Amino acid sequence: MDELIEKALAIKKDENDELKKLLEESGFVTADSLVTLINETEEVVDDVLQDDLEELLVFVSQLHIDYSKSPSNRKINRMLKKRKFVDNFKDSVSPTLRNGLDVTGKEFAKVYGTDFSYDDLTKRTRKEFEKWLNDLPRIMKLSTDSEVSRLIKQSFEDGKGVKWLKKKLSESYEFSYKRARVTAITELLTMESYGAYENIMQSKSVTHARWRHSLGVKEPRANHQDLDGIEIEKGTEFDLGGHTCLYPRQPKLPASERVHCHCWLEPVVNKEYTDDDDDYYEEEE
Repeated sequence: MDELIEKALAIKKDENDELKKLLEESGFVTADSLVTLINETEEVVDDVLQDDLEELLVFVSQLHIDYSKSPSNRKINRMLKKRKFVDNFKDSVSPTLRNGLDVTGKEFAKVYGTDFSYDDLTKRTRKEFEKWLNDLPRIMKLSTDSEVSRLIKQSFEDGKGVKWLKKKLSESYEFSYKRARVTAITELLTMESYGAYENIMQSKSVTHARWRHSLGVKEPRANHQDLDGIEIEKGTEFDLGGHTCLYPRQPKLPASERVHCHCWLEPVVNKEYTDDDDDYYEEEE
């Protein structure tokens, strides 16, 4: 057991080192904080997923006792609605995401010379952020519900039994460490995007935003690569291969464009400000 724990910790350290290196090489100014925040969030998400699994294992045992044949979709859905997943997510995970926005936003503020606070978020961002915090657990629950329903049906129709069903649920991606990790990375990088975007909007010296595509991504998406270096006036939207967004991983994008995206926004400063700075430094010399 001790050896297994040591190996697990080594894998975790390697994952963190690789992620930090990728973020730093890509130009994320908040790389250190992001890795810490991702780990904290991942642990909380994993706890919520495991609690959900335990609750479901109890439910499916009762299903096989109560029904001699496959229950209807209505009965399965009624069972799935009783779970506490959404409430648990909002109580445990949502606060870590709020904290992620606060931490990364304030780090950007030091770089951009702005005064970042949640109270100063633009109305558009605040509305979207609150909606996303409310929608995210429901979206994750729908994904889980679909897989659980499929496995329940299969266990009855193929005569697999409750033991097989419990094993398949326990091995499912929906309750896995990988899902917790991917969720934490995606959502904390989204918080980073919020922080970068809001500071760009609040900075008087920044007039445009530049999309940057991360180096070192194993399977880069062509439409993300195509945007690398593209500048737009701040507050307007990028065209991401038929989808529009203000910044990478914006919640309104489909999962196919958000998950595993490591792109970031780069501020473009008005030349008048840089010229003034040059004059200032010349005078100082």
